[in-house]
Amino acid sequence: INDARVVVGGSNNNAFSLATATNTFTTLPPAKPGDTGAQVAFGINDAGVIVGQYTQNSTDTQPGFVLKNGVYTTFQATATATVTNVQNINGDGLAIGFYSVDGVHQHGFTYNTVGQQIALLADPVVANLVLTQFLGVNDNGLAVGYYQTTDGSQHGFLYTLATGTYSFLDDPGAAKSGFSITQITGINDSNAI
Repeated sequence: INDARVVVGGSNNNAFSLATATNTFTTLPPAKPGDTGAQVAFGINDAGVIVGQYTQNSTDTQPGFVLKNGVYTTFQATATATVTNVQNINGDGLAIGFYSVDGVHQHGFTYNTVGQQIALLADPVVANLVLTQFLGVNDNGLAVGYYQTTDGSQHGFLYTLATGTYSFLDDPGAAKSGFSITQITGINDSNAI
């Protein structure tokens, strides 16, 4: 949700926006007309820029998208990525998400919507790492998400973009017989997660 109280999401394989102040529901047009399967919007910033992901039928891949001023930019985070989830976008137009080249292992990236530049983010250095998902970013250069290990445990993190450093933030009550799940899905500009 942005400051204008517009929310985005997905319903019946379509991405949508909902202006809660006027209760106006809008189905977004397909990212690639004639070649779009399911589509979902994951984030919107205060300028109304929407980010998300869609299924491209002709390639059987899931590129990410940015919808700005009615114009789509679609991309994969790397040349070999088959899935690119653009999860969130901050007020400066920096989008964040995760991608996969094999359908299992996932890694973080940022996408600068102004310069249209992708930067790959380093995974945390932890034993038995399977995936890293970046889910939120704020205007202060802080990102949040979680990583998962081979036993299925998920551990939350705060990531400082300027220094590339992780701080790990697990819920102390999350561990159950050695198995733990903490996902951090968002951060606001007051740095509350």
